[in-house]
Amino acid sequence: MFDILLDEKKSSAFAANTSCSKGLLWLKRFLEFVVVLVSKLAENRETETKEAASIAYAEKLKPFHGWVSSSAFSVVLQFPPARKGFVENLGGETVLETDGKELVEKFGPVLKRIDDFLTKEDLNDPSKV
Repeated sequence: MFDILLDEKKSSAFAANTSCSKGLLWLKRFLEFVVVLVSKLAENRETETKEAASIAYAEKLKPFHGWVSSSAFSVVLQFPPARKGFVENLGGETVLETDGKELVEKFGPVLKRIDDFLTKEDLNDPSKV
């Protein structure tokens, strides 16, 4: 994957919204959002989905959203699934606490490696959408 991004960088194709570079960048940001969401839910059974999603959004996606995207996401954050149903769909509280923590522990280093690469190669575009 990194070789593809380096080829895009050489040909200046990385700047296109349809580039692999932009795709990996936004996939990384979304997965960072998911990791924070799962982490917040796994660490405290009292945390509601709305609260966890709001924290994850503020930390991982909002810095890269302009007014329109941020406003749209704010509306979406008003209607998350209830914690009980959401957690049940993940397999239940016990699964969330064990597998969720494992997901956070294992995905963290992978996402950091991707972030480090994007930063080193100046592909970690801070532009807002």
